[in-house]
Amino acid sequence: LTSALVHTPTPGRLRIRRKLGKRSGLKEGDGVADVGAGPGLFSWPLAEAVGPTGKVYAADTNRSVLSYLRFAAARKRGLNVQPHPCDAKDVKLPAGTVNVAFVIQTYHAMLSADPDAQLWFKEELLPWLTSIRRALRAGGRLVVQDRRDRTAPATQRRHLGTVGFRHPRTERLAETQFLA
Repeated sequence: LTSALVHTPTPGRLRIRRKLGKRSGLKEGDGVADVGAGPGLFSWPLAEAVGPTGKVYAADTNRSVLSYLRFAAARKRGLNVQPHPCDAKDVKLPAGTVNVAFVIQTYHAMLSADPDAQLWFKEELLPWLTSIRRALRAGGRLVVQDRRDRTAPATQRRHLGTVGFRHPRTERLAETQFLA
């Protein structure tokens, strides 16, 4: 029952999953990082998009969630989802591993109570963002989806620009959701 509840997306999440799939530009054979994957709500549709020759690294800090993903991956033949342990400062993927990195409903969890706190930015967020950028192949893309009331798009643009990401397009997905 628990796994059924975990994988039952709300209508809002279903809309977001469809929009992410359409706007992400994924193609057969791509490497994908689902950073903060949780139980894989987005990992499985991403794996469908990249097909059997692609790979989705479902990166999470929670070892119990990773165990669940291993269990689920063994039963979802043909979908290449690789549970991947990471930590709060590093996604721990080799350089140039993925074409697209997704940070879905996770960016806000990386923010300090004081988004301008220099020590937090230098020691926590900057290394995490740098590790994501390092994992991307040349021409790779970072896709961030979060809630406006948790992550101001302007703050996020400033953070991403600091580590060398170009100015993202920001699009409203729903009343409180945005995609960059």
